[in-house]
Amino acid sequence: MDGHYTISVLAFAGLLRDSIVAVELDQFEIPGAHGSSVGMVETERGYRLHPEEGGRLLKAGIVELPGHHGVEAPYGHYVRSNPNESTDDNLVDPSLIFTED
Repeated sequence: MDGHYTISVLAFAGLLRDSIVAVELDQFEIPGAHGSSVGMVETERGYRLHPEEGGRLLKAGIVELPGHHGVEAPYGHYVRSNPNESTDDNLVDPSLIFTED
């Protein structure tokens, strides 16, 4: 998918399931908000996925990351934790995102 042949081969072999072991944060600044965002996602199998790439793979069903899903937005794809009452599984701590009133 989009040139990520290793994951495509694993997908065809039936090796779709992985888990997130680390998240590298990046910084963003847009009108009305700034803070940390997901820069890279590292999986247990050792893949490093850019949020756009991870979001596409998850949304297409090529990769499964338990507790997370891919989102397609007008500005691109991204990886998001499944909705629940806990913030423990968020990829970015909510306290690192700031909005300006």
